[in-house]
Amino acid sequence: MARQSAARGTWTTSELPRAPRPPEVLSPGTQRTDRMKKMPIYAREKVGHVWLVDPVERTVEVFRHEESSYVLVGTFGGDAAVRAEPFDAVEISPAYLWGRQSAG
Repeated sequence: MARQSAARGTWTTSELPRAPRPPEVLSPGTQRTDRMKKMPIYAREKVGHVWLVDPVERTVEVFRHEESSYVLVGTFGGDAAVRAEPFDAVEISPAYLWGRQSAG
């Protein structure tokens, strides 16, 4: 159970952020389903953020849930590191996103 202050790098139980949803990895066969079917379900269920990762185009679209739909908060791509909500405390290597680097 976390009891230290957020300023020291940990949170109390009441301060713990809600776990974000894993990103959707787009492919030509799933892109339409991910955008047109899944996103409305996530909005209905009030999922805080959705990341759409396209490894072919090497782009990441980050959406934030506001009211009853999603707002695009950023599009990232190429070889630039990604720092985007709700993970904006860390930079994510583009090589990791595009599948050219192992997770561990």
